[in-house]
Amino acid sequence: MNRTPENGMDRGGGPPVEWLKIGQPLLDQLFADSGASSWGLSCGVFAATLELSAKKHFGGDISGTAKLEGYISALPL
Repeated sequence: MNRTPENGMDRGGGPPVEWLKIGQPLLDQLFADSGASSWGLSCGVFAATLELSAKKHFGGDISGTAKLEGYISALPL
């Protein structure tokens, strides 16, 4: 995938993630568990990628944080 502002992955580490409403501790844990830093990904790019996945899965409509956190926690990272 090309890194573009349109797909949420710019070269500066990714834009601020507005839609992804999960706690920072969970995001930090998922980032560490995934080994994303070994691929040279910043936490911002990682969060933007999770956001894109969640938007596609839920179609942009999420009824609660618990549902979103459950989905993201279940991803095979």
